[in-house]
Formats: sequence, structure tokens, C-alpha cells
Amino acid sequence: MRKKSRSEKIKIFLFSFMVIIFSCILLLFTGYRKITETPRNTGSPEQEGVNLSLRQIYQTATRDGAPAWKLNAASVSYMNGKQQAVFEKPVMTFFLQNDREARLKAGRGTVKTDSSDLRMDGNVIMENEDYILRTQELKYRHDKRIFFSDVPVRISGKERELSADSATLDLSAGKVFFKGHVQGIFADDISL
Repeated sequence: MRKKSRSEKIKIFLFSFMVIIFSCILLLFTGYRKITETPRNTGSPEQEGVNLSLRQIYQTATRDGAPAWKLNAASVSYMNGKQQAVFEKPVMTFFLQNDREARLKAGRGTVKTDSSDLRMDGNVIMENEDYILRTQELKYRHDKRIFFSDVPVRISGKERELSADSATLDLSAGKVFFKGHVQGIFADDISL
């Protein structure tokens, strides 16, 4: 048998070293690809069907080129399959006629992305400079610019308070319609 020369030993060592380095690089690359391609479970079963989740968001809806409302929320989950976005702790501002605004906040809100209709749930409060409306659920029809609630509502303002089983608020007309067990207290001088 022939003895390996020193240069052959160095060549074998360098070749083995290169094979080991190449194998390590290949393992790191495939491992990294596997990590980045594997979808992460981002939440509980309530998150099923969520395509995108964001924190601290801001959104504006327009009507005839002018802002109809703006929204800030702690988080949002978009569900393309249901064509809706679910907001946590939403705070909204609706732009009314004569440069007036109405502010709305709730524990949770759902906006239909195809129509901009919305539903607010959980300690819903809507207020402007004249009144405060409180209820547990409030819905909004974007095409008609109306709010409505099929659960009890209470509206209070300066020296007046009304409650009813349901209510409809027409933003365009600036009118509120009450239905079912309507009760009210007025402290103003009223002549009939």
C-alpha cells in the first residue's frame, strides 16, 4: 500500500470540511424554509376563518367622495369568506350635516366589507353635543344612513331622558323614532 502524502491528506481534509460546511448550510436553509412556510396558529377557535389580524387600526368610509365615518379600534380581524371585519373596542365618528359629528363606541363591532353596514355590541354608547344614547346592540345601514336597535335603548340629554324597547335614528333626516314602551322625562317648559 502506498502511503498518503501530506498534500493528499490536506486535500481530503479540505474536501471533507467543505462537505460538512455545505451540509450545514443546506440543513440551515431547509430548516429556515420549513419555519417560514409553516403557518402559525395565531389564536383560539374563534379565530377560525380569519385571513388577517391587525392591532391599533384606523379606517375611513366615504360617501359621494366625502368622509361618512372614521373608525379607530384596538384590533381587527378580517374574514374574507364572510366579507366582514370584527373590531375590538371600536370608537367611531360619524360626519353629519351642518358640520356636526356623532361619536360611537362599543366593546365590539362588525363591519360588512361589501356594504359598510355595521353592528356594535356590548355597552354601546353614541353621543353628540345634545344627547347620549346607551344600548347593548346597535346596527347601522350605510346605504340609508340609519342606526337602529331592536333591544332597549336609553337616550339622555340636557333636562330630558327617553327609553324604549327599540329605536331608529335617521342621520340624513336628523330624526329618532322610538317603538315599544316609550317612556320619557322632560324638564323643559313644554306647551302642547
